[in-house]
Amino acid sequence: MKKERSVAVIIENNEGKILLLQRGEGASHYRGKWESVGGKVDDNETPLQTAKREVKEEIAVDVEIIETLFEAEDYVEEIDTLFEETVFKGKILDEPVIQEPHKCSGLMWYTKNELKYLDLSPYTQDDAKKLGWFD
Repeated sequence: MKKERSVAVIIENNEGKILLLQRGEGASHYRGKWESVGGKVDDNETPLQTAKREVKEEIAVDVEIIETLFEAEDYVEEIDTLFEETVFKGKILDEPVIQEPHKCSGLMWYTKNELKYLDLSPYTQDDAKKLGWFD
């Protein structure tokens, strides 16, 4: 089993909706599932730097990191990897646009109540539960 550091950035708009991306056919795992913006921490990079880089790479906007929400561990059996994840809350001012269509096939804003009806990645489900958005 591999171990990787990763980040997720939960982006909420002024209407209280959460931005989610749908994993595309070129994604390494959980294809078709919805999740927050995020990714692996590169060597010599902090989780905060990774959060800002991933938002820029994935949706072409700058993010203001409001706070660190929590740390979590997520095992992805499909790729036999344990991710040690830092979850941030962020805010964006510009309109997000998909930058990696092979990895990301959709981008939508959802209410917290709508999240429970989506096909979320397991770690995004766990994050939503930790935040009390659903059981």
